[in-house]
Amino acid sequence: MKKRLLLFFLILVLIFSTVSTFAFNTSEANNINPLISVDGQIIDATNYEIYISEDGTIMYPLRLISEGLGAEVGWEPTKNSASVIDDQDEIWINPNTKVVTVNGVEKKLDYPIEFKESRIYVTYEFISEILGARFEINADTKAISLQKPSVNTESLELTASQQNTKDALVSYLTSLELHRNFSGQILVAKDNQVLIDRSYGYSDYENHIKAFNTTTFAIGSVTKQFTAAAIIQLAEDNMLSYDDKVSKYFSEVSYGDEITIHQLLTHTSGLYNYTMMLPEFAGMDISELTFEKIISLIQDKPLDFEPGKGWNYSNTGYLILGEIVEQVSGETLEKYLQDNIFIPLGMENTGVAFKLEDKLVEANGYSGNMDVVLDTADSLLLNVAYGAGFLHSTAQDLYKWNRALHEGKIVSTDGLVKMYGKSPDMELLAPYGYGLMFNYSEEYGEEIFHGGNTIGFTSENAIFTDENTQIIILTNKGYADLTSIKYNIASILKGNVVAPLGELTYITVSEEQLSKYTGTYEIKDLLVIDIFVKDGKLMLQGEGQPAIELEPLSETKYESSSFGIAIEFDSKDTPKEFILYQAGQQFTAQLLE
Repeated sequence: MKKRLLLFFLILVLIFSTVSTFAFNTSEANNINPLISVDGQIIDATNYEIYISEDGTIMYPLRLISEGLGAEVGWEPTKNSASVIDDQDEIWINPNTKVVTVNGVEKKLDYPIEFKESRIYVTYEFISEILGARFEINADTKAISLQKPSVNTESLELTASQQNTKDALVSYLTSLELHRNFSGQILVAKDNQVLIDRSYGYSDYENHIKAFNTTTFAIGSVTKQFTAAAIIQLAEDNMLSYDDKVSKYFSEVSYGDEITIHQLLTHTSGLYNYTMMLPEFAGMDISELTFEKIISLIQDKPLDFEPGKGWNYSNTGYLILGEIVEQVSGETLEKYLQDNIFIPLGMENTGVAFKLEDKLVEANGYSGNMDVVLDTADSLLLNVAYGAGFLHSTAQDLYKWNRALHEGKIVSTDGLVKMYGKSPDMELLAPYGYGLMFNYSEEYGEEIFHGGNTIGFTSENAIFTDENTQIIILTNKGYADLTSIKYNIASILKGNVVAPLGELTYITVSEEQLSKYTGTYEIKDLLVIDIFVKDGKLMLQGEGQPAIELEPLSETKYESSSFGIAIEFDSKDTPKEFILYQAGQQFTAQLLE
């Protein structure tokens, strides 16, 4: 949905359950079955041992597992390390130091590796996190089944320059996974060559289930470009007009006689944004939250401005647009999109994320960053999102969509111009066309893009037209800062050096220093925040909200990795304000006297 300040205060709306750790107990280990299959095919484990370590951990032979997954395994005596190399990753393991190097990025493991009788043995965590396989033990037979990562679409024939760029991208993105706990999918294409098409981290943290390229993620407001395309198709078939008043279709929508379809598409209708009422929806049965019910709940809300005279991002417009598609086409929005876009383009993994209590999106959604908390509230949000944000998809499917849209396979050239906000007859009050935003910068040229946020998912779909580049990022972390990742990728594509991220470390700050930051601060017209010290830790608490512990990155900068926020004070001696960073946005909080 609309990118806005989250500040972890959506806790009022959410019901969270904590993430548990997937593990095997000793009794399960004692009954382990040496039968191992990869993608349903049994692998020969005759000459290998699966054993239980002294602390009760099940240990698996690295060579057997790695070769079963299709990698080549070697030993380098000078490094005292084993290598595991496949067509995507180069991994080095030193069993003595427990340091693993993946695509040039080092990580110290917090689970055991053992060297026994000239063989390296690893845990299921290593198999999942480092080797990237899905790991499962049959509850009845105790047999082990592994699933290889899904096939990627990366171009095989690259020039030396393209390969160097790809290597830099691989190193940076690997560091995101290993040192910032990134989970999701990233696809990067330039000049119609796919450089990166990879999945990272877990789609299900509770059960250590790896994200694959076919794993579906909720895409939030990226949905809007599909809803807009459906409206354009109907307009091009002369089934509606952009100048039609909303009242032509729905008499119950307030101010419908004053608002046009064009204004809904461009967020210039002035309609109240209904997703601001999510706390009120939380107490209702999902099945009650129909279009008619939602419209009735906002019926008495005043306009933000006279239609066509202002701009304000409003999910209400796209809620109504989705219903217009249904009324005009005689089909549900889901079926219309399937028949006219998804099926023709081969977007096999795109569809509706939730249908009432049925969760159709594969990945679980989470809040937080390094530490995550399972989200159970997206079923509400995505059920009421409709044409504003109810879809799930994959990076591969969105790449198919981007190419087809740009090549004129979805809408006409005139329709595409409207989506990109370039039509001379369009009176735009903000850089927003039909379902897409646009931007221009000296460094990257023209960018056509849209992001999406739900409580447990974040998405970014960007086309840099001057650079003939696509960057698609999906994650199962709510309100994640994908903007920074996007521009770091874009910078690497320009030939700039973006260093891989190192392990996240915190410093020690005295309680005397921390006490200098205490006080009450205000983000004007938005939020009052108290900063105080408790048990030697700096704490942040929004009005009416739980207190959040902050960790020091420097004397003036602090963060909560669980909630994906950071604050930076203007001075370490006499602070008057701090800047709050979250989801690629920043807000200034002034100290109140």
